[in-house]
Amino acid sequence: MNRHVNAISGRLSLRPPQRHSLEILDRITEIAPPGKGADTTAVMEAIRSEFPSVTDFEREFPSLCALRSPPAWARRA
Repeated sequence: MNRHVNAISGRLSLRPPQRHSLEILDRITEIAPPGKGADTTAVMEAIRSEFPSVTDFEREFPSLCALRSPPAWARRA
C-alpha cells in the first residue's frame, strides 16, 4: 500500500469507507496523473479500464473532490 495513503489515513483516522475512497483516488492518480491539457477522453478510458462503473466526469474536467465524505461534525453545520 502507498505510504502516503497510510500516512493520511492514520493522521485523519479514516474509517474503512473513507480509506477505500482515498485508495481509489491514489490509484486514479497513478493510472491518469493530473495535469493541464490532459485528453479527458483518454483519461476516462484509462479510469474506466480499472473502474468500469465510472461513466462521466460531470464537468468539462476531471473532478475527484467528492470522493471523500466530510466528517459527521461538518455535516451537522
